[in-house]
Amino acid sequence: MLIGDFSLRQDDKQVLPRGERMLMVKSDWTVIIHRDSFSAQPVLAWEKCDSIRVVCGDPLSLVAEKEEEENAKVDSPGAGGVPMRFRSLEADFNKIFAVISTNLVDGTILLEPGDGELLTAVLLKPELIEPGFKPLPANGEMKSGFVDLIGIDAHGNKTVVFLTKGEGTYKNVAELSRYIASVRRHLNSGENIRGILAAPSASEKAKVKLSEYGFEFRRIDLRDVKDVLSYYKAQLDTARGDTVV
Repeated sequence: MLIGDFSLRQDDKQVLPRGERMLMVKSDWTVIIHRDSFSAQPVLAWEKCDSIRVVCGDPLSLVAEKEEEENAKVDSPGAGGVPMRFRSLEADFNKIFAVISTNLVDGTILLEPGDGELLTAVLLKPELIEPGFKPLPANGEMKSGFVDLIGIDAHGNKTVVFLTKGEGTYKNVAELSRYIASVRRHLNSGENIRGILAAPSASEKAKVKLSEYGFEFRRIDLRDVKDVLSYYKAQLDTARGDTVV
C-alpha cells in the first residue's frame, strides 16, 4: 500500500490530476485507488494485472500492465499471434507519505503468497530460481512490458524470469518471449540470454511452447516461499523489538 500525492495515467492518458490518495496492490495483483471522500467506492480498480513495477525516476512511478484479448480466444500464440490489447496504468508520485507491506491473516488462515510476495522471496533468496542466480535492477526503459525479474546466472548469462504463483500457461510463455525480445535489443553482440518460467507447475501447452522457444521451467514450491518470507519477517520483528504472539 502506498499513500501519497500522485497523478494517474491510464493507457497514456491522464485520468486523475495530482492529489493525495491511497494506492493498494492486492496479492492477486489487483490495483485499487481510494481517496478521502464520503464514498466507500474506490476511485479506480484494475483487476489482476500481468505485471506491476516500481520505476525509479523523477517522478517515482508505479506501473501496472495487463493485456486483454480483443477477439475470440485461440489455442496458441504462434506465428499469427493472438489479437491483444495492451493496457497500462501509471501512478506518478510527487510525494510518498507512507509505504505499508504485509501478509494478511484471515482468522487462523494465512493467505497464499501472491505474485508480489513470490518476487520478494526470490529477491531475498535468489537460489529459489537456481544456484548462482543474481537478480539485477529492473530496467524501466523496456516499455513493451515490465519484466518480472532479470538476472545473471552462474555462467554470466543474462536471464529473464517470468514468475507466477499459479500454473504456468502458454500465455505466460508468450509474454516471456516478448520480454526477452525487448531485453535482447539492449544486449551487446555475442551476449547470451536465457528465459525461465518459474511457477509451482506448468500446463502441457506451456511446456511445449517452452521447448519450442528454447526456454526453461523452474518449479517453485510455495511452501519454500512462505518459509523465506516468514524467516525474514521474524528477523525484522526481532530487529525492531516486536513481540510475536
